Amino acid sequence: MTSLLEICLFFLHFFLLCSAEGARPGLRLLSSKFFSPANEKESVNFYSRPFRFFIQPTPSLSFRGSPRYNAIYNTSKVTDRSQADTYQNKTPNFSSKSQKIVNEHKSWTSNSTLMRLARWHKSRVLGRYLNFIRLQRRQESYNSSGHRQEEKLQLSSPNESFHKNLDMVSACICPSKCSCKYRQDKIVHVVDCSNRSLTEIPPLPSTAREVYLQGNSISKIPCNAFQNLKNLTNLDMSKNRLVKLPLRLFFNLTSLKYINLSKNELKNIQNDTFQGLDSLERLNLQGNMLRYQPWTFETRAFHGLTSLTHLHLEGNQPDLPDDFTYPDQALSHVPTLEYLWLDGYPRSLGPGFLSLSNLSYISFMSGDGSFCSFQPSLPEDFFANLPSIRPLHLKMVACSISFIPPTFFDLVKNIYSLDLTSNPELSIEGFGKASWGLQNSTLSILNISKIVKEHSTVCNILNRKTFQYLKTTNLKALIVKSNRIVNVYPEALLDLPKSIEYISFRRNNIVQAFAIYALNQLPNLKTMDISKQVSYMYGRKFSTYREINSCRNCFRCRRTESKSEQTGHTKSLQKYRNIARKKSYPYLLTTISSSSTMVSTDTSYEKNTDSVEFCGKNQLSDFVWPLPPNLTQVYASDIKLDFDIPIIRFSTKNVVKVVDFSENGVKCFGGPIYGLTSLQTVDLSRNQCYRLNPYFFTQTPNLTTLLLSMNRLGEPLSNDTEGVIFSKLDHLKTLDLSSNYLKHISEAAFKNNENLQVLNLSNNAFNTFLPILTFNRKLLILDLSNNLLVALSESTCNQFLEIKTINQSFTVNISGNNGFLCNCDTLYFLNFLLDRPEIFDGVESFRCQLENGSFVSYAGLAQVIEELELHCIVQSIFVGVLLAFFLLLGCLFAFGLYHFKRWQWKYLYYMGRSRLHIGSTYLTYRPIAQAFITYDQNTPLEPVVGDRIQSLGRAATNTSRQHEGGRGGTQHIDEITRFTRLLRNFPPEIATFLKGQAHRCLVYTDDNECFWQHLKDVILAD
Repeated sequence: MTSLLEICLFFLHFFLLCSAEGARPGLRLLSSKFFSPANEKESVNFYSRPFRFFIQPTPSLSFRGSPRYNAIYNTSKVTDRSQADTYQNKTPNFSSKSQKIVNEHKSWTSNSTLMRLARWHKSRVLGRYLNFIRLQRRQESYNSSGHRQEEKLQLSSPNESFHKNLDMVSACICPSKCSCKYRQDKIVHVVDCSNRSLTEIPPLPSTAREVYLQGNSISKIPCNAFQNLKNLTNLDMSKNRLVKLPLRLFFNLTSLKYINLSKNELKNIQNDTFQGLDSLERLNLQGNMLRYQPWTFETRAFHGLTSLTHLHLEGNQPDLPDDFTYPDQALSHVPTLEYLWLDGYPRSLGPGFLSLSNLSYISFMSGDGSFCSFQPSLPEDFFANLPSIRPLHLKMVACSISFIPPTFFDLVKNIYSLDLTSNPELSIEGFGKASWGLQNSTLSILNISKIVKEHSTVCNILNRKTFQYLKTTNLKALIVKSNRIVNVYPEALLDLPKSIEYISFRRNNIVQAFAIYALNQLPNLKTMDISKQVSYMYGRKFSTYREINSCRNCFRCRRTESKSEQTGHTKSLQKYRNIARKKSYPYLLTTISSSSTMVSTDTSYEKNTDSVEFCGKNQLSDFVWPLPPNLTQVYASDIKLDFDIPIIRFSTKNVVKVVDFSENGVKCFGGPIYGLTSLQTVDLSRNQCYRLNPYFFTQTPNLTTLLLSMNRLGEPLSNDTEGVIFSKLDHLKTLDLSSNYLKHISEAAFKNNENLQVLNLSNNAFNTFLPILTFNRKLLILDLSNNLLVALSESTCNQFLEIKTINQSFTVNISGNNGFLCNCDTLYFLNFLLDRPEIFDGVESFRCQLENGSFVSYAGLAQVIEELELHCIVQSIFVGVLLAFFLLLGCLFAFGLYHFKRWQWKYLYYMGRSRLHIGSTYLTYRPIAQAFITYDQNTPLEPVVGDRIQSLGRAATNTSRQHEGGRGGTQHIDEITRFTRLLRNFPPEIATFLKGQAHRCLVYTDDNECFWQHLKDVILAD
C-alpha cells in the first residue's frame, strides 16, 4: 500500500510540473543532473550517444490514474562533437521547481518502488534513470559498510568512469526471484531464473555467462533483452510459451555456444533469425510447432550459424501431411552440421542434404517427445542425397519399421553404426534380408535389439542366414538383446567377421547354445555377454520347466525352418543336436570334447578319470573349454544354471580378466577352476551357495576383486580355521562377504591377503570381530555395518589403531549395529570409540544399551563412561570381597570336616594305599590282590609263603609295615578291635565293604595245614 501511494505521489508531482510549464506538446524535461550544458564533460552518454527524452501527453500510455505521458527518446547516433553540443544546447534545463521535485523524489522513493517504476515505464531512458538512482543508493550503502571508497559511484565523473562504475555495480546485482553464482571477485557468473513463474525476462547482469530461464511463462522477448550480455555462453529458455523469435535477437551474442528453445510454441523460423551467432555450436528446437512444411523454415533460417554442429528438430511433426518435406534448403546453409535429430517419415531426404558434408550422425526415433513412423515401408532412395564422406552413425529407433528394402543401406557404404532397436515388426528374418545392402560397408556397430514381437509364437533362432551378409564388413560390436532367441547355431557366429570384439545376447530365452564352442574361432573377441537368460537345461524337455513362444520344447523350434534350411546345416550341428538329447551334463561335455572339431585340444592338463567332485558327484573332469585368445570379459549373470560348479579346465591360452557369474542359483562352489591365471575380477554374488571348496580359488592367483555377497557361506568360512580359502589370493584388493549369515570367522581368514584394501562384512550376524588384521596394513575400508556387534575386543581396537597409524585413510563402518552394550565388559571399546572417532564411520548413529534397558547416543557417551567407570570399580571391589569371603568359608569348612572325621580319613588313606600296594611292583603286572597275610617280619615266612603261593599258580608280593616302637602284638590286636568298633561310625556302604573284605585278612599263626588250606580257599574263592 505504501509503495502504491508513493507511485501516485510521484506522478502527481510530474502532473503539477507539466501544468506549471504550460503542458505544451513540445515540453521537454531534462535532468540537469545528467545533461547540464554548462559542463559538457559531465554529460552522460548512454551507448556512446546522447539521449533526449520528452514527456508529452499521449493517449497511448497511462499509469494507474496518473496523467497519460509517453517517453520519447532520440537514439540517433552523433559522431560530431559540435553536433553533440548542439543537441545539448537545444535541450533546456529543468526549472528550479522541476529540479526540486526530482531531488525530493530521489530522497523519499524506496529502491523497490524505483525498480517497479523502471519495469512499468515504457521509456528505456526513464527506466535507466530510475534504475540509476536505485544503483546509486545501493552503491552508497555498499561503501558505508567498509568497502573501498574508490569504487563509489560518482555522478559528476566523466562518461568513461561513470559507465565503468555502473557496470561494476550492476555486475554484482542478482535479479529478483532468481539465484546467482558469483566468481571470486563477486561478479555474477550464472543466473538461474528457472521455474519462477516469470512472464517476462528480468534485467540481467552484463557479466552473466550462463542464463537459465526454463520452466516459466515467457511468451515474448524484447529485441534488446540480451544485447548487453556479450559474455553469455549458455542460454536455456525451454518450456516457455514463446511463439516467435524477433529478428536480430541474438545479434550481439558473439560468445554464445548453446541455445535451448525446446518445448515452446514456435511456429516458424524467419530468415536471419540467428544472425550474429558466430560461435553457436548447439541449437535445440525440439518439441515446438515447427512443422516440416515449406513455409515453416525459410531458406535463410539458419544463415549465419557458421559454427553450428548439433541441431535438434525432432518432436515437431506428429503426423504425415501431403506437403511434408524435410527442411533441406534451410539446412543447406549449415555446412558445419555434424549431428542432426529429425522426425522420421517415409519421404526421401531432399537435395539440400548434399551440402552437409560434415554430417556424421542422424537420428530418427519416436518417444520422449519425438515422432517416427516408416510405415508402410522405407523408400529405397531415402539416403540418395546424403553425402558419403564421413563415417555415419544412423539411428532408427522405434520407427515402426516392418520392411527394409535389400538395397536400402547400399547408398550409405560409409555407415559406421546402425541402431534398429525397438522395431518389433522387423523380425530376425527381416533383418537378415535387409542386411544385403550392408555388404562391403564400413559397418562397425550393429544393434538389433527388440526387433521381434514381445509375445511372438515363433521360435527365434540365429542360424546361418542371419549374419551371412556381414562377413565382408568391419563389424566390431554386435548387440542382439531381448529378441526371445531360443537357440544360436554355430554357423551364426562363424558368419561373423574376424574383427568382432563385442557380442551381447543379453535378455533372451536361450536354452541351447552350442555356438559357445565356436567362440574360439573369433580371435579378436574381447567381451561376451549372455546374461539374463531363462534357463540352460541339457537333456531335459523344455515343457517341464517353462514354455517359450508356445513351443513344446526347445528342439521343436526346428520345425519352423524350411526343408532347405534343415538340409543346409553342417554335420557338426547334427552332432550337437544328438548330444543335447543326452541326460547327463558332464557326459555332454565329454562327448563333445571327443567328437567336435571346434573344441580345444589343449593337453596341458593331466587327465584324471577318477576325480571325485567336491559337490558330491563323480564326474569326468578332463574336458578343456576353448576360449578366444583375446577374450577379457565374460558376463553370464542370471542365466539360471541348474547345476553346481564342478572342476573346470579352460585352455591356458586366454587372457580372461572379468567373470560375472552372479545370480545363478549355484548351491556349491566345487572347482577348482584351472586355466584362468589372468583372472582379476570375479562376481559370484546372489547365488545362495552354502558349500565352498577351500581350494576353489587356489588356481586364480592374480585375483584382485572377489564378490561373494548374498550367499550362505557362514559355515564354510567359520570352519576354515587355517585360512585356506583366500590363502592363494596374494593380489586381492576388494573382498565382499556381505549378507552371508556369518556369525564368526577364523582369526587366520585374511592373514595372507597383504594387499587387501576393501573388506565388506556388512549385513551379517557378527556379535564380535576376532580376525587378525595385523598383516593387512593396506586396508582402507572395513565395513562392519548392520551386524549384531556388542563390542570390539581390546586386541581388535589395537589392530585398528596400528593400521590407522600406518594408513591415515583407514576407516571402519559400524553403523546399523544396534546391539552395542554399555557395561564394564565393553568399557575399553567405549573409551576407544570416544578417543579415536576418526577411525569409525557411522559414529553419529552409534548408540549403546545400558543395563536398565535405556539407550545412550554418541553425544552422551562421555558422561556415561565416567559413571560407568565408577560403577565398575565398586563392582570389582564387591566381587573381590565376596570371593574372599566364600574362599575363607570353604577353608574353614574343610578344616572342620577333617578335624571331626580325621580317623575315617586316615583309614581310607591307609586302605587305599594298601590296596594299591604303594611301594611294590606287583600292581604293574597284576593290579588285584586276592588275599593278605599279616605276620611278624622276624618270622622267616617269606620263603615258605612264596613256595606255597607258587604251587597254587599265583604270584605273591611283599609289603611290609613297621609297627611303632614300644607297641607289642597285644596292643596291635587291641587296635584292630577298636577299629572294628569304629566301623559303626563309617558310612553304611564303606562299612559294608570293609566287613566284606575281612575274610581276606589272615593272621599267620603257624606253619600248619589248616592255615594253608584256609589261604587256599580264600584265593580260590575269587
